[in-house]
Amino acid sequence: MRRFAAILLGTTLLAVSPRAFAGTKSIDESAWKRTGGVPTSLPGVYVERNQILFHNAARYYQLKRFEYTPDEQGRAIDRDFFGRYSTWERLLYFGYGLTNGLAVEMEATVVSDAVLETSPQDTGSRRRIRESGLGDMETRLNWQWLREEESRPGVFSYGEIGYPLQPGNRIIGSSEWEGKLGSGMMRSTRWGTVALRAAAKYESEEGAVEFGEVGLDYLKQVTPACRFLAGVERLPNEWEFVLVAQFHDFSPPRFPESP
Repeated sequence: MRRFAAILLGTTLLAVSPRAFAGTKSIDESAWKRTGGVPTSLPGVYVERNQILFHNAARYYQLKRFEYTPDEQGRAIDRDFFGRYSTWERLLYFGYGLTNGLAVEMEATVVSDAVLETSPQDTGSRRRIRESGLGDMETRLNWQWLREEESRPGVFSYGEIGYPLQPGNRIIGSSEWEGKLGSGMMRSTRWGTVALRAAAKYESEEGAVEFGEVGLDYLKQVTPACRFLAGVERLPNEWEFVLVAQFHDFSPPRFPESP
């Protein structure tokens, strides 16, 4: 399955309590590499204790070979077809660092317009199916149980739950409980940070554990305010390739001094 995606607008805000800056630093300026933080589901983004992340993005993507089954569309036909799928959606994300090694995330999508053009071979379905409303909603817990040191990589695990909040929808959201459990490792060098992860997933309708994802990310700090991310991810039915340039203001906020 081939995916063409374009991020139209994305903003990530980082709010940190004054205590979180005591003795910590987001970037090692001598080596231009990441130093600390729990990896999140956002590419190249790490969160530390007491840090709050908010991400708001509008995006459009198109699948030229979208695999679907008519029984998922409300018809009793157990056969796979391929149609053309496109959607405009808004992504809302919230993350918080509970401790130096534990972080929680919540993510939801609001779909403004999703269109499925069914296969010409699927004569029993409508030629075009259109929906809008609340899409996927997920909660994720990230645990870095082995912190990275000079002599070893960092190791982390994560668990994710997807909620069945859209039982009446056909092409957006999820109508069943979904779960994902994975682990990975990361290593920072003078050339950048490399992270490798793999996960298994569970869907309540299938009632079985199966392959979820395998991903490899490379993060390079180019300047104190700019970094570059390249990644590849293998999902059950598709490959995804990511190229991202991130611009940040890493300077800590100024808090008023106590009188």
